Amino acid sequence: MTEKSYETLRQRAFAQTGLSEAEYLIEVSREDAENFGCNIVLVDPNNVVTSMISDDLKARIENKGYNVHRVDLSQFHLAGGGAHCMVNRINYLHPDSQPA
Repeated sequence: MTEKSYETLRQRAFAQTGLSEAEYLIEVSREDAENFGCNIVLVDPNNVVTSMISDDLKARIENKGYNVHRVDLSQFHLAGGGAHCMVNRINYLHPDSQPA
């Protein structure tokens, strides 16, 4: 992510919504980002599922009040996906069916 992209993200995510960066922003290292550390699933208000992120990132997420469940998703990463990608809905319309 370029510096300009990062600043735009922060502006849109925090400045325009009135959310506090100190409360909501969790920055990740390049290593965690490359290990799909930003690609997580919020299971319920207190539990997140993520790949094998670093102990440091796990602790920082836990400090925000979440229980972190790390799962080895390395084989799924080979296909370019992470935890959140695994729960995305795939809409399929059979070629013989008519749209509703």
